[in-house]
Amino acid sequence: MLPPALLASFLPSFLPSSPAATCLAECSRSHGYCEKPGECKCRIGWQGPSCDACVRYPGCLHGTCLQPWQCNCREGWGGLFCNQDLNYCTNHHPCQNGATCTNTGQGSYTCTCPAGFLGTNCEVEVNECDSSPCRNGGSCSDLENDYKCTCPQGFYSKNCEISAMTCADGPCFNGGTCTEKHSGGYTCRCPLNYHGSNCEKKIDRLSTSSNL
Repeated sequence: MLPPALLASFLPSFLPSSPAATCLAECSRSHGYCEKPGECKCRIGWQGPSCDACVRYPGCLHGTCLQPWQCNCREGWGGLFCNQDLNYCTNHHPCQNGATCTNTGQGSYTCTCPAGFLGTNCEVEVNECDSSPCRNGGSCSDLENDYKCTCPQGFYSKNCEISAMTCADGPCFNGGTCTEKHSGGYTCRCPLNYHGSNCEKKIDRLSTSSNL
């Protein structure tokens, strides 16, 4: 239903021009009329000095009309009021840090983040050191999509997980049995009552039994 103001203005649209009146020369014969000479009053749904421009649907934002009350969306816009940006990625460039933007319609989008970034717009850089990848006391330095472990003396490899010591160095304490690993380093098989990577820790039977 048309708004009351539009309904009220609809009544003159049926009225013909006064027989004695000569309308403005540019006045549309189809969409305008006059009640006195040199006048050009627009019929309902039309506007402009010559009454040759249609009135768009109320609320139409990025649309045009060929007939009154239409809202024909311009390229890149959609929705009833042509207010939904269908090409948000191109118009706004929301994705950061080299992410790929994909329009998903109705003014929305998704960002595909490159490795090392996350967030709605890939605005958050991932700190690879947050997962504490460096072992055996190694210190971690965050890099772009990577990290670097600075290993303490006696350890090496990406995460400082391999000991430079061998069984020949006698690394196992308290009677632990040493076995060389094919990948490098060694493992200690600890005797009863001892644990730790080098069997250096004695099991406290009192505290263990109190936790039972």
